[in-house]
Amino acid sequence: MSQIQESGETPENSTVCAPGSGTDAAQIPASCSFCGTYEHGLDAKGRLIMPADFREQLGPRFQIFRSMDHCLYVASLREWDRIRRTMDAIPDISNPAVRKVKRFLFGNSYVCEADRQGRFLIPEKLRSYAGLTGSVTIVGVGSRIELWDTGVWDSSDGRDDYSEEEAAAMEQDMAGLGISF
Repeated sequence: MSQIQESGETPENSTVCAPGSGTDAAQIPASCSFCGTYEHGLDAKGRLIMPADFREQLGPRFQIFRSMDHCLYVASLREWDRIRRTMDAIPDISNPAVRKVKRFLFGNSYVCEADRQGRFLIPEKLRSYAGLTGSVTIVGVGSRIELWDTGVWDSSDGRDDYSEEEAAAMEQDMAGLGISF
């Protein structure tokens, strides 16, 4: 695996992110269901501690990539492989919109590995994209994890004081997706 770090060096006991996804299927959990919200701070090197229960489900290596919401997504290598296969199945030779989405997704995706203390390096390019500078909110959302700047999370998606209109709109959105409780 080629190793990448902003400085070009890989210190011992540091977590490494590398492009691509050399998967070892024997080490990847069959399925993941991430739930809960955690808050951790980035250290001076741009590393973040992944909560232990999330690390157990992700396995020793996992994928980190940009989302359309200016947060970062983290997925197991098995989930990433599913996403990759889905995107690869969409012809892009004559569709500029598909090519653009593929560049956005694949061009900004890295395989990460947590060190013994559960820390992993978030590449500077991804930290900058998501505005991650200090406190990071880690949110389990089913098959993936989202990493948000805590200030952004607290002022928007993380709040739990939805108006009646917002709650009704979410219910309508869920119903349109075939989701009901």
